[in-house]
Amino acid sequence: MADTAMYSAKKSPNHICFYSSAIREAAEKKLLLLNDLKHAQNLGQFGLVYQQIVDLDTHKMIAVEALLRWNRSDGTTLEAHEFVPLLKDTGLLLKVGLWALQQACLQMVQWHKKYNKELKISVNISQAQLEHPDFLSVLSAALQQSELPPNKLILEIEESALICQPKLVAQVLNYLKKQGIAIAIDDFGAGLSSLSRLGSLPIDYVKIDPSFAQRLHLPQGEELCKVIVHLAQALDIHYVVEGVETKAQKERLIGMGKGYAQGYHFGWPVTADVFTAQMLRQPQKVGAELCV
Repeated sequence: MADTAMYSAKKSPNHICFYSSAIREAAEKKLLLLNDLKHAQNLGQFGLVYQQIVDLDTHKMIAVEALLRWNRSDGTTLEAHEFVPLLKDTGLLLKVGLWALQQACLQMVQWHKKYNKELKISVNISQAQLEHPDFLSVLSAALQQSELPPNKLILEIEESALICQPKLVAQVLNYLKKQGIAIAIDDFGAGLSSLSRLGSLPIDYVKIDPSFAQRLHLPQGEELCKVIVHLAQALDIHYVVEGVETKAQKERLIGMGKGYAQGYHFGWPVTADVFTAQMLRQPQKVGAELCV
């Protein structure tokens, strides 16, 4: 109990925290999740869902993002942000991340063969993966095994990854660029990215944090989004606005210039089978329904 209270105190602003039932319940929940996570991959509980990224001008799909999910034995499904931080504590983050990368590449190759060879697959890469000494060799092996062309892969990295080890990250990103792999900065605008560093790195896309789309109906919110869009355009970087949920948000974005968008307005994250049926076998019908 004392250890739990001390841990919570370190996270509190004034470093003072009294032990309570809430703290105990939170600690017990974390321990349960950690224990379950250790066995999740062997039990086949991890899965991927897919969400399209569309061109705002043409409404055509240009890429698909693969999103990690944990389908627990109790029937609940957790999104990545709910358990990926805990994967670091179990030491399984690199292993699970590699599995997700391999599965996403294999899936896109299947879609290339049957439907659209121009589509790209976008995969989230953690800072720990990016900084790992074996990352580039593991990535190369995944591409070779899946036979996915490197120019059809987008790696999404966190803003924080640009700051912690800038020299190492710059070397890795430059190597990836030479291989034809695209780089996207995820949740851009929510962190503390150095704008000068952004302009000096081989970044292909900035994915604007969903909070900006949510404030597009406000004058200040729309202006803030425009600032980021104009920054990306000035640096010759593609932008993707995340979290677009309504027709009104989409129309405001169209007026800002050529770009891309992602969100529930264009399609929910779904399993590969559902995505194939809804977005690839009958793309014109679905696109028309979602983009009116």
